[in-house]
Amino acid sequence: LLVAGILSFLGIEGWRSYRAAYLGAEQNIQNLVRVLSEQTERTVQSIDLSLQGVVADLASASELADNDTRFLAELRKRTSSLPYVRALFVIGPDGCISHDTDYPATPRVSLADRPYFMAHRDNPKLGLHINMPLRSRSLGGWFVALSRRIERPDGSFGGIVVAAMEPLFFERFYRQLWVGGGTIALLHTNGTLLARSPHDDAIIGSSFAHVAPFNKVL
Repeated sequence: LLVAGILSFLGIEGWRSYRAAYLGAEQNIQNLVRVLSEQTERTVQSIDLSLQGVVADLASASELADNDTRFLAELRKRTSSLPYVRALFVIGPDGCISHDTDYPATPRVSLADRPYFMAHRDNPKLGLHINMPLRSRSLGGWFVALSRRIERPDGSFGGIVVAAMEPLFFERFYRQLWVGGGTIALLHTNGTLLARSPHDDAIIGSSFAHVAPFNKVL
């Protein structure tokens, strides 16, 4: 009876210890998720403020030559304060880049077929647009386009301004916070993977809308 009592006591204490550890770990993860959620929200807000600023600058400026020196300097100044943005660029209504912080390395190609360009062209009321991850045609790496529409004085389509947000920025940030095993992932509302730590280049842009917990909890 004494042995049975000791074993029962040890079993109960073991379960209590396990339960306490489990709840503690769950609370830590919930706190981490809240921190990452707020950080992501602030990141998107700061990018959007820069995009709106560029749109306002273009509205107040007279006719600018492509890659105007002063305007490019202002774009690069904005980019330097946004470590998660690889480049800022302006696409004219014809689909070609007119101003780009990567200039003069900017390729002369049409981006009229890009989903973010067509979204603003076809919907004048669209505000901030967050696109699915795409491969850069100039550098080949992944980027997430955050964009806003530019309107001419008469209200017609004047092109868009785009911030190329780097998924690798989030991967590095997540890696600094996540000291245990497992995965941290940033997904679009439709289930598309935007960023992940540890990084897996092959699955960026894939849909996880059918996978738990996205389809069951979120």
